[in-house]
Amino acid sequence: MVEHKPMLLGELASSLKIAIAIAMPHSRKLVEYNQHFAQRCLDNNPDIDTDSPTLNALFPDLQQPLLDRVVNSQQEYCFKQVFKKHKNSFPVDFVFSYIHLGNNPYILIQGTDNKQSLEMQSVISNYDALYKQQTQALTEEKEKSQAADHSKALFLSRMSHELRTQLNVVMGFAQKQQPKLSEDTELGSNNQRIISACDHLLELIIKMLDFIELEEHQLDIQLAPCDLHQCLSVGIEAYSDLQQSQNVAIHYQPTDVMVKADEGRLIQVIKKLICNGMKFNHNNGSVNITVKTVDKMHIEVAFEDTGIGVDAADQPRLFEPFFRTAQAEEQCIHGIGIGLAISKKIVERMGGRIHFVANKHNDNAEGMTFYLRLQVA
Repeated sequence: MVEHKPMLLGELASSLKIAIAIAMPHSRKLVEYNQHFAQRCLDNNPDIDTDSPTLNALFPDLQQPLLDRVVNSQQEYCFKQVFKKHKNSFPVDFVFSYIHLGNNPYILIQGTDNKQSLEMQSVISNYDALYKQQTQALTEEKEKSQAADHSKALFLSRMSHELRTQLNVVMGFAQKQQPKLSEDTELGSNNQRIISACDHLLELIIKMLDFIELEEHQLDIQLAPCDLHQCLSVGIEAYSDLQQSQNVAIHYQPTDVMVKADEGRLIQVIKKLICNGMKFNHNNGSVNITVKTVDKMHIEVAFEDTGIGVDAADQPRLFEPFFRTAQAEEQCIHGIGIGLAISKKIVERMGGRIHFVANKHNDNAEGMTFYLRLQVA
């Protein structure tokens, strides 16, 4: 076995807390090493021949070409290795360099303990374990949430279809017998109320189906050039009776703009904005519809009403699904609060935008203006 007491390195090396050794440049056999090197690299290592230890045996992962470069080019080679002792790990940073001692060439090996590296590895290992655990938990929660949302959407879709089927039957019979009952004022009036109620329920069911399809990204939207004037005219005509019954006037100047949209869905959005402007209006109020050019690629349709407006606290939530304003609840205005949410998603799917501002006249809030931005065809 090699004598532990270093002769070439001197007495100082034996007392240093640094692993120091020297080896022959060609055979790579250790010539001398200090006590700290023995404790770190040789003790508790049954694979090492302590009578004639070599660098190759001590460091099996050592890159031989890099070690050759130390000898031939007199460069340094840095190397890291972790040693085990009594179930504890000791990472050591080594530097191999070329020296002359007593006119003879040697490879000098200097190793310093790197406790910080071990601590960092432990921190990283613990963090990775925690990250994987949290990621797995989040993934499981996401999958459960998606499964629950899908089940809810499937239930609502099937329920809505079933309700629509039955309502169509009721409406069909009511419409069929309306001509016969029209001679009796009371019966005809009651039958007409049945038809109106069925219409309203069907409209709510269709909105629910649209909302579900939008949430599931299944709503079919086909973009094509559309005549904006025709779409606005259809929307206005749909509320001609309501204009008279609620005494709310709609003002609109025809336009010749063509837009890029899904015509059926665009009419749906226009109807919703006109309907809101009328439902939340005053007696003798109005809804003013104007069209203006924003830039070469976009136009904007403004729906300005003279209604009751929306409280400032409720305005940030207007496009939230199933949200109803305080005014709607207080005045018992019918609706379930998904019309604007659906309209916003449809418009965005068509490459447009919908937003609003609260109107002010003489520093007093009076009505709302909704802006519908669309792409020019």
